[in-house]
Amino acid sequence: MGFSVGCGSEIRPAPEASRLLICPPGSTPFRLLVPAGRFLDTYLIKPLKYKSTMSPPLSHPGPVELAVARFLRQRDRPGERWLAAVSGGADSVALLTALRSQLPPGKLVAAHLNHQLRGGESDADAAWVAQLCSTWGLPLVAESLPVANLSADWGVGCEEGARRARYEFLEAAARLSDCAVIALAHTASDQAETILHHLLRGTGLAGLRGIPEERSLGTATLVRPLLEIGRAHV
Repeated sequence: MGFSVGCGSEIRPAPEASRLLICPPGSTPFRLLVPAGRFLDTYLIKPLKYKSTMSPPLSHPGPVELAVARFLRQRDRPGERWLAAVSGGADSVALLTALRSQLPPGKLVAAHLNHQLRGGESDADAAWVAQLCSTWGLPLVAESLPVANLSADWGVGCEEGARRARYEFLEAAARLSDCAVIALAHTASDQAETILHHLLRGTGLAGLRGIPEERSLGTATLVRPLLEIGRAHV
């Protein structure tokens, strides 16, 4: 299905699903053409304000930078193109920051899915990520989906529906942007929470496996470089 990107204004997510798009470095603000052939309502981006946990790369590497460096050394595939999933939260932006400082130029793309679950807060996160990527000169693949409606259509809870939508989006985004690796910012804290959740659900010994550090997702490899560190160190 078609989409277009131009130099008008940034998107405000529509109630229906918005198509995948690429926002090249420096192209923000942009406009997205929805399937019905109408341009979405637009607004101007406000100047970006960095949060303390969302700053540009530091001169002295911290736990996140060291974990990413260790992961890249172990993987030892310098020619790969990476897609970093960025929600706008501290963990994902810290991962994006570390990858940006350590991958060769042209080997990093950001991806953001607006789940449309928190109203204006979801829209603000999407706008913030778009502005951050434009400021840092990173390409961005973004999509906006009515996850609550999709979950109802699929007959699953909102959490499971969000997970399904997220992984389908990341698989499509990696294919669209020709990325071989998809990076997620799950930490050791997420790992512990997942194992506990599995055990409480009665999954037995199988639940002890928790979150895998690597697995296939379509033609790409999904990786979690921060599983060794806790959320407090991000």
